[in-house]
Amino acid sequence: MGKIRINDLARELQVRSVYILACLPKIGVTERKIHSSSVEDFEASRLRTWLRDLSPKQRAEIDEEIRRRQGDLRIWAQEATTLPRAPFQRRM
Repeated sequence: MGKIRINDLARELQVRSVYILACLPKIGVTERKIHSSSVEDFEASRLRTWLRDLSPKQRAEIDEEIRRRQGDLRIWAQEATTLPRAPFQRRM
């Protein structure tokens, strides 16, 4: 069996890789993936079919989920940069 990178699949389907990552759990891919990960050919085929058959309402739900995830990441990044630093201690 072959594999295809999520970036390449997104380019082929003319969507962002974030969109592919949001759709993978909906078709049963439970592994954690990132944009440079690969999926099996049968998973890519299932995703192509699933995306082709999406209703506008389902597309809107996925778009909303992506916006919510990105908002959560921004909040997390802001909190991480505003945390107080531990005082520097010199080792002797």
